[in-house]
Order: sequence, then structure tokens, then C-alpha cells
Amino acid sequence: MERWTGTLELLIGQPTPIQIIVFGKNLANVLQSLLSMVASYIFAALFFDFSLMITQPLMFGISLLFTVLAFVSFGLIIAPIFVLNPGVQQWQNAMEFPVYILSGFLFPIALLPGWSTPLSYLLTRYWAARALHGASSGNVEPGEIAFSWLMMLVFSVLYIILSGVLFRVMLRRAREDASLGAH
Repeated sequence: MERWTGTLELLIGQPTPIQIIVFGKNLANVLQSLLSMVASYIFAALFFDFSLMITQPLMFGISLLFTVLAFVSFGLIIAPIFVLNPGVQQWQNAMEFPVYILSGFLFPIALLPGWSTPLSYLLTRYWAARALHGASSGNVEPGEIAFSWLMMLVFSVLYIILSGVLFRVMLRRAREDASLGAH
């Protein structure tokens, strides 16, 4: 979006590293989405007379914090890819649903073909869905939820490291061929 509004060059030129700026923007987007999700659940529960119950509130809260970190970290990978190749944004909506399907947010991954399961394990969203569902339903052992937290943390760290490499590539390419402006 910054490219199309003409502010990307200004953000890159700021003394604050671009990774910090993008982290803040991603965090704001994830928190805004979280608030809309909470409002939707509350509205649906009231409208359809459905009770919402979280059987392990502390574990759910911790799972939610790890989920926010995981989603922000994943967004840090996507941002420099979008800057490096603006054509990727045209594929953004098409890429969302396979990620939702593989992560288990739409339905259990057990319903998918067996070859797709390892792909699910590479997505922090899968581990987030697993932790959130386990903590809210209470039918999962605390150790399994903690393992999901560990996987979210490991993948988040890997995503942050990878995003650092991608941001360096983006900045180097931008300096070499002055390619930040709208095309």
C-alpha cells in the first residue's frame, strides 16, 4: 500500500529501520483483526443464542499471545516479498485460502490428503489453531498446547531471521535499481 500512496521511499529513508516500522504495522493489523474476530464471536453468540466458553482461560490467553507473535512474524516475511515484486499482490487473495485450509482454521487437516500434512506443520497458523482450539475446548493435554507454543516460537524466530535477510535484499535491490516507486 505504501508503494501506491508514494510513502514507501519516505519510510525506507527514515532513521528507524524499516523492519521496525513494518513490525508495528503488522502488529496493528493483527490486533485489529483480533478485535474484529472477538466482536464477531460475541455477536454470533448473542444472535444465535450460542454460549462461548473457554475451559482453560490462562492457556487460551497465552496461546493468543503466541498467535499474535506468529502472525506478525509471518507478515514480516510477506512484506519485503511484496515490495520486491509488486505483482505478488495480485496473487494475495488466491494464496490466502490454501494457507487457511492447510493451517486447520477452516476444518481439521485430517480431512486433507495425507501428502499435505507436512505442509501444515510448516505454518505457524496450524500450531496456533491447534493451541487455541485445545485451550478453548479443554480436550487437549497441557503438554500438547505447550508443544504448539514451542513450534510457534521456533517458526516465529525462523520467520524473523528470514525476514531480516529478505529486508536486506529488498534494501540492496532498491538502492541498486531505484525500484521502490509505483510502477
